Amino acid sequence: MTPEFKLEISTDDTQIYVQATGQPKFEIFPKSDTAFYLKVVAAEIVFNVNDEGKRDFLTLYQGGQEMQGTKLE
Repeated sequence: MTPEFKLEISTDDTQIYVQATGQPKFEIFPKSDTAFYLKVVAAEIVFNVNDEGKRDFLTLYQGGQEMQGTKLE
């Protein structure tokens, strides 16, 4: 996202979570194979798939803004 703001995506069994820098971890829920939403805030995360079928970046839609972030290992 930015050097000061990162999203960490994690899993626990069948659940997927997101945790933004300085914020608690929240569960995200599927809308489709690549789009997920949060119940605690009006936000959506879309995992963008490259030509090789790999998810290499995501887009966060929140508060009328669109922020893209690349995958870090």
